[in-house]
Formats: sequence, C-alpha cells, structure tokens
Amino acid sequence: MPTARNKLLKAQPGLRLLDCFLVICSISLLAPSSVSASCPSTLSFSSIVGYPTGQFCTFQAAPLVSCGIACVARRQCKAVYLSNCTEDGNCSCAFCDQLTDVNFTDTTSFVFFLKLHLIGENTTVVQLTGGLTIGHPLLITIDPLDPYLALYFHTGNSHTIALQLLINFWTQRVETSAKISSQWTAAYSRSFTPEFSFKMGQEIAVMCLITCAEKFDIFLDKVYFQSFYHQVPMDKITFLSMGSRFGLSKIVSVYR
Repeated sequence: MPTARNKLLKAQPGLRLLDCFLVICSISLLAPSSVSASCPSTLSFSSIVGYPTGQFCTFQAAPLVSCGIACVARRQCKAVYLSNCTEDGNCSCAFCDQLTDVNFTDTTSFVFFLKLHLIGENTTVVQLTGGLTIGHPLLITIDPLDPYLALYFHTGNSHTIALQLLINFWTQRVETSAKISSQWTAAYSRSFTPEFSFKMGQEIAVMCLITCAEKFDIFLDKVYFQSFYHQVPMDKITFLSMGSRFGLSKIVSVYR
C-alpha cells in the first residue's frame, strides 16, 4: 500500500484553515459536476498538528485549492497534507483515503487537514451509520460534568459493547473494557499517563483511530492512551453513547 509517512515535507506554518476551506467552497460552485455545487453544512476540514501516516495516497504538485477540491470530489478521501507552499499558492499536496496513525510528539510535526462530517452534537447518543471504517477516525468532544462517566461503542443493545471508555474523577483513572454476550471482559485498566490532568466541566477531546478491523487507538487531548483490541465486527459497531453518574455529561460533537 502506498504510504504518505516518508514522503511528506514540513508544511508552511502560515497556511490558514479558514481561508483554505472558504476558497474550496467558492471554487466548487464553478467545478465539474463531480464536486458538490455547495459545501454541505456537515462538511469541514479540521486542522491538526502532528505527524500523520496515511494509506492509499495520491501525490501531486498543484495549487492549494486544487488539493482541497480533489479531496472533496473523492468520496473516500480523509486526509490532506500540504507542504512547500509558495506565495502564489502552489503546494506539494497529498490526499489520502485513510489516516492510520498520528504522532503528536514528533519534532517534524506539521499542519494537516482531515475531511470530516459532523454526525452528532449536544447529545448522549450518536448513530454511526454503516459502522466503522478503517482509516476513518472519530473526533469526539465530551463535556464531563459528572464525577463518573463513560463512552460506549456498541451495536445498539446492551448485550454487546465493543469498547467502554471510562473516566473516573473519584479515582482519577481512565479505564477500558468490553461486554460480549452480556458478559464484561477483564478490564484493560490503567492509570492515565503521564498524569490524570482532566477537570470536571473542562471539555476533553477523544480521537479514536480505527487502524485495523480489530483495534482502536485512543488519544485523549492529543496524548496517546491505549490500543484496544475488540471482538465486534466493525460494521456492527453502529452507535456511540454516553452514560454518566448523574446524567449531566454530554457528547458535545462527533466528527468522522
């Protein structure tokens, strides 16, 4: 599989997400029919600083706008990497169908963009239509207003939970577990590393990378937490929900 990891150069730090996305939306009005005539309200490009690994990538030298349009037009495109952008707007560009890893601590980190759709906000239940897809991450923001809360990746019933991500402010621990055929597995418990730095009432960013059919890579506030191996087929994991001690916490937003 072609990979973008070893072929990307450091991006220009002056590139602004808002300018990029507004230009893409404007140009799409004049683009061929393969590009939407208007930008869907749920579509956005989220800028992330890190060192990404992409799969099924196409590389090209093109104007900045062309890179974005190519990603919009290609349904499976998930990530856009830009480098060596000149003052006249030309860039070295890569757009990839899968994002399989992000290193947030790499000294060669740069700005890249994820094409995402908003699929839920200000709720406790989000439907993951069609299940999960390898290389298509979930970016989840939660508002923890309870001392004890959990995110559940599940099939729509309480008997099968592929992943429970538990945040406990009482014990200052983050734990993971799963339920198969109504039986909880042994918890893959571990303390948050390097420290439990979360605060009630302060939003937490959860990134869930689907790196293969059996594994989630979990990042909390851009810090790698755990690789969790599950036993549920990806197409059966069709719901994300939140439970909490007093019912005050919520899922602020989910993008994928």
